[in-house]
Amino acid sequence: MHLVDLSGSERIKLTGVEGQLEREARSINLSLHYLERVIVSLNKSSNGEKVHVPYRDSLMTMVLKDSIGGNCKTRMIATMSPRTQDILEGIATCNFAQRVAMIKNQVERNERVDPGIIIQRLKQENAQLKAELALLKGGDVKDELDKYEIEECRDKVKQYLDTDDPSVKIILNDRLKIQECFYYFKTLCREARTTGGGGLGKSTKPL
Repeated sequence: MHLVDLSGSERIKLTGVEGQLEREARSINLSLHYLERVIVSLNKSSNGEKVHVPYRDSLMTMVLKDSIGGNCKTRMIATMSPRTQDILEGIATCNFAQRVAMIKNQVERNERVDPGIIIQRLKQENAQLKAELALLKGGDVKDELDKYEIEECRDKVKQYLDTDDPSVKIILNDRLKIQECFYYFKTLCREARTTGGGGLGKSTKPL
């Protein structure tokens, strides 16, 4: 969280300051001028115009680069004086706050993903798409699975049940294998009910 206290602009002719205070007031006014230019450019960019945002015009705008128009949520609190002689400064403050309110930030999710995880997800998605394509094409039609294919299905079910990773899926490209996996799931559920939830057992279906 960035908290920035912006000094209010001063009309030197009205305040009558001199020397060091005058130089400081001029620096403050110049910094606010650069900040206003950035805000105006951001408003134009929000309306679809291709404009350059002059963040580098001053140190303050460089510091505020991530706070206005960046990956953040921006809030502005404007304070004004209720005195009659300060009415012009109050109106200027309201106009400035209104321009700030029109800024549209480019908010994105701050997330770093391990490239290895991305590769693993892509491989899994690729295998799943190939399996779906094989099912759509039909593939080789057979009446039953051999014992090695049945064991493969049961191993996939066991691996699926043993992992806590929600992204792990059982990917199959054969209707008989899908049925075998569901049959094995049902067998394990029956054994769990019989033994009172005593863990996974072996299927009673003969190989």
